[in-house]
Order: sequence, then C-alpha cells, then structure tokens
Amino acid sequence: MNLAVILAVTAPVLLNPEAWAALLAIVVPFIVSFLKRAGWADAVKVGIATAVCVVIGVGTAAAQGQLQPNDILLSALAALGAAQIHYKTWFQWLGLDATITRWGV
Repeated sequence: MNLAVILAVTAPVLLNPEAWAALLAIVVPFIVSFLKRAGWADAVKVGIATAVCVVIGVGTAAAQGQLQPNDILLSALAALGAAQIHYKTWFQWLGLDATITRWGV
C-alpha cells in the first residue's frame, strides 16, 4: 500500500481529538481500579472515571489546539463512553478489577 494512501486515510483520525480520547480511554479502567477501594460505592467509581476522562478530554483537545468548551466536552464524553465499553467488554470479564484494586494506593 502506498504511504500517501495510508496518510490520506488515517490523517482525519489522527487530527481528531475525540478519536484520540477514545483510544486513550483504554487506560481508564486500570486507573480507576488502582485508585479505588473494594467497598466504595459505584457513584464514587463513576466520579473517578469521569474525572480521568475529563483530564483525557482536556489533554487531547489541547494537543490539537481545540480548547473550546464544546471540544473538551466532546473529547471527555468520547473517552467516558469508550472507557465504559472497555470496562464492560473485557476488563471486568477478565477479572482485572479486583486484582488491580488490591495493588492500589
């Protein structure tokens, strides 16, 4: 495959802060599991995940030079949605949550 074709196909994704936020969201379940305690309520865990996703949203939007509030919100929501999908589809199923929580702070 020609390099120009590869760049033409991937460039819109690489310049999209929401796509980067969704890709970086794979680390959110790991971070939440590391920071939380076993007996904490679900609302606290959702709060931690939301805070991490807002940081990801600000970072990806800033990296692309798009610091408008709606750009940050879209990036944070993309990260939060992708993080939930990662958690529910494979992270929870593999049992990583309890293991990483034991290692946590």
